[in-house]
Amino acid sequence: MPRKKLIRSNEHPYHLTTRTNNRDWLYIPINEVWEHACLLLEKGQTKFQVRPHAFTLMNNHYHLVLTTPLSNVDKFMQYFNQQLGRKIARDAGRINRVFGAGYKWTLIKSQSYYFNVIRYVYQNPVRAGLVEHCR
Repeated sequence: MPRKKLIRSNEHPYHLTTRTNNRDWLYIPINEVWEHACLLLEKGQTKFQVRPHAFTLMNNHYHLVLTTPLSNVDKFMQYFNQQLGRKIARDAGRINRVFGAGYKWTLIKSQSYYFNVIRYVYQNPVRAGLVEHCR
């Protein structure tokens, strides 16, 4: 089945998610993945001028809500997933790719949908039983 055509927007935020290859758990401790992801999000803000709204890291995927004022979500996601995958693979001593298929995206065009996505992103770890509360 072909991928849906990417809509590049500088007005609306995106809900983005990427899952690991074969839905395996991340290969290094989640706090190390968190540090790598936060560093890459900071670099992405400078390099691609993206604006993250929310980020949640799960055992085998992540959720990211961000705005791309330069309509460059594809370039940022290529950078982010490639660099994060390389860092995880290097730290885990792996040679194969970390992330499976490409990222999935949804364009958020209404305020009510935005609030629902933010709630979903932050409640995802609670519903999965990874944490007790959203913070």
